[in-house]
Amino acid sequence: LVYQNEIESKQEQIKNLEDRIRKIEDENKEREIAKEREFNNQKRELQELSVKALDEERKKYQELQYDNEQRKIATTQEIDEIKKSHDYEKEKLQEKYDELLKHAYDKHEELQDILDQTKSQFRSEVDVILGKNKEILLSIQKEYETKFQQLQK
Repeated sequence: LVYQNEIESKQEQIKNLEDRIRKIEDENKEREIAKEREFNNQKRELQELSVKALDEERKKYQELQYDNEQRKIATTQEIDEIKKSHDYEKEKLQEKYDELLKHAYDKHEELQDILDQTKSQFRSEVDVILGKNKEILLSIQKEYETKFQQLQK
């Protein structure tokens, strides 16, 4: 009977220990499930935050892309305006150059006419002077010939 009481007592202790083990295992399972839920919640929150962050970055990128496009358009327009202005200035300068060239050509023609007239006038004067010199030389020659003939007689 003592042994039986002892056996029952040991069986009771074993049962209590088994109950305790089951209780600890249940608590561990509950803690594990709670941790898993918490992990899943945190994971879901991180995914949501990640999606939000990606959306915000995408929006920022799109805004930057839009700003860059606007700047590109503005710069292209500015370049076009500068080109138009440059072309206009170039055209005006070409007109002025053509006008100056025509004026220079007209002046050249005018000066060429004056030069031709002066040459012609100079030749006429030279011809007159040469003609007079020829007459003078001929008269001097005749005079010398006359004097020479007189001296020979």
